[in-house]
Amino acid sequence: MSSHVPPSSPSTNSTPPLTFENDGIYAQVVEARLRALPETLSADAVLRELESAQNAYKALEYELRSRTRLINGRLGGFPSEILALIFSWLSIIDPIGELDFDEFNDSDSEDEDEDEDGDEDDSSWSRAPSDLSNDISVAAYSIGWVRGATHVCHLWREIALSDPSLWITIPMHLAPFWISTLLERSKAAPLSVHFIGEDVDESYLLPENLSWLQRTRSIVYQRPSVGSLGNALLNFDAPILEHLDITESLDSFPALALGDLTALKSLDVNNLDRVPRPSQFYPNMFSCLTSLRIGTLTHGMMRPSAPAVVTPAAEDFLAFMGCLKNLEALELHGYLPLVALSQHTDLEIAPVSFPCLRHVALTGQYMGCAFFLRHAVTPPYTSFRLDYLDVPCEGIEELAISHLARHPLFDKLSISCVVSQPNYANIVGPGGETKRPKLTQVLVYGSYPTRPETTSQQEVEVVLEESDDHQRSHRDASLEADVSLILIPRSDSAKKPQIQTMPCALCTELSLRAVQSLSLELDGALNVWFTIRDESSPGKRISGDDVPVWDASQWADMLSTAQHLQHLRVFSKPSTFARGCSAVVDLLQALSTSNELLPKLRLLDLVDLNADCGISAAFIEHVSASGIDFVAVKDPSSPDASHFLRSLLQMRLDLSVNLIRRGCRSFQEEWRMRDWVEAEELERRICFEDHALIH
Repeated sequence: MSSHVPPSSPSTNSTPPLTFENDGIYAQVVEARLRALPETLSADAVLRELESAQNAYKALEYELRSRTRLINGRLGGFPSEILALIFSWLSIIDPIGELDFDEFNDSDSEDEDEDEDGDEDDSSWSRAPSDLSNDISVAAYSIGWVRGATHVCHLWREIALSDPSLWITIPMHLAPFWISTLLERSKAAPLSVHFIGEDVDESYLLPENLSWLQRTRSIVYQRPSVGSLGNALLNFDAPILEHLDITESLDSFPALALGDLTALKSLDVNNLDRVPRPSQFYPNMFSCLTSLRIGTLTHGMMRPSAPAVVTPAAEDFLAFMGCLKNLEALELHGYLPLVALSQHTDLEIAPVSFPCLRHVALTGQYMGCAFFLRHAVTPPYTSFRLDYLDVPCEGIEELAISHLARHPLFDKLSISCVVSQPNYANIVGPGGETKRPKLTQVLVYGSYPTRPETTSQQEVEVVLEESDDHQRSHRDASLEADVSLILIPRSDSAKKPQIQTMPCALCTELSLRAVQSLSLELDGALNVWFTIRDESSPGKRISGDDVPVWDASQWADMLSTAQHLQHLRVFSKPSTFARGCSAVVDLLQALSTSNELLPKLRLLDLVDLNADCGISAAFIEHVSASGIDFVAVKDPSSPDASHFLRSLLQMRLDLSVNLIRRGCRSFQEEWRMRDWVEAEELERRICFEDHALIH
């Protein structure tokens, strides 16, 4: 039996070499360390060495894992610049400070989500001091994009914290800790400060806390009173402030506070305490302003009796407008001088030029809107939205709409007279009087030609000749209007004789000479509204509108200048008292009489027109056969819509017709009962369309 021979003691010559598959550096380090250890080490010393080796291994493992997280955090290898761009978009989509009650409910679980680096005291957004952690006003607001960007990995956190532009939006309804954190992380970047909501901390508007104002580029202030902000801007400099939005205030903002804001580009304010004017103290006032809105368009303002925000004097108003040489967008809601047309000749005021103006929106009494149009000179392709209130139906020339003729002639135009019909079940009023239809508003939409370089009348004619054979788009002008007019008439002046003159006056003022697509919803204003009993002939009733009925000759006069019109859409809407009476039939009669009216017409849309509707003259005098003595009945011997449409198609062989129904009830069978319709439909000269809603 062989004896046991113990292994020899470790020595530099007898230690077997250690090998690693991928990297020999670790083998060399371990081998060198083992050789350096004395052979006489005690057991305790060896254990201590083992513990040191294990700690070194853990440190190495931790660092390598951290680097792995950094590498994996690059979203497929995206560079830091791309990640920063993603975070910037995320900060817009999911901003800081939005209400989030789920955040409050989950606040306890958030305490367990601390990052592994343990560096929360210095750079954490998600941790508030303990005295704020239970405050619902803090926890009810979401940190938004911050969690997704800073609570994933070290790389993302470093990118987010190193980019000041991600932290420039300061919601002043957060607790002071959060506001201080944002101000610190934004460093010297220009700020966007929001005073929105009931929890706003206005202590930041005190003089001792206004250090942020020096580097603020935008302020949004939605508070009932503007006193604190006004005082701050009056007494402290805001040298880079470009955007000032004050839309919810109930009091007037001090105009003097705007004097030193020489960098201001955009101003949105509910009301001003006076008309701002440049002076020797404020020579550069509004020199950079490109967007201005005074007043807020509300539903209440659209009522004729709604008061104006302020009524500036004409001279002060034009002096204010005259210093806005760089203005591109202007909105004035109620902030307009009220000067009657008869007073304009007494004012020796030069027109105001807006060389850069691209968009104008005005809401107010008709005199104020008209005053602006008469005294403002704008570029040719400036767009307009004008909401005239309290309009007199008998004096449409006072609206100064003709001044829009300085701009290119419209190639698309839409005119709608909105007439409310009385409830059939309550036609008779409390005093026994018969309720009548009522004009509630007139809507006008116009679009300029698509060639902005064409401005002279001669060039317009060339464009029209070149485009005669071009297939035009048949969308309504309202969908892409450059000019939008809304006329709200006086309730006591909307009489039928004046109302009938409005469409003709509008077509004259706006000019149809270059229009190629026209939409007219005028039937409710032109047809027979109601009838009255003829005492001289029992059983008969005659028109009670106190105005000659609309006929084909009046259609011809109104549309006589539309020599380039290719697409016409008209709407039928008979009165409650004269069902079946549609002025659209009178239009068909006019078109089927002469080819000289609308000679280039190629497409005709007839909306909601029934085949048995008649011309207005067929309802002038009639015998009531229904037993309901206030409902008019058409003369059975008078031609109907089907007759005139057939004559029109026979005379104009290049014309196509769309019969369109807005409601749910189909009317195709009614038309197809006419024996001639089927043949025209097969030739695709007549098409039926059903639309639940069409403008």
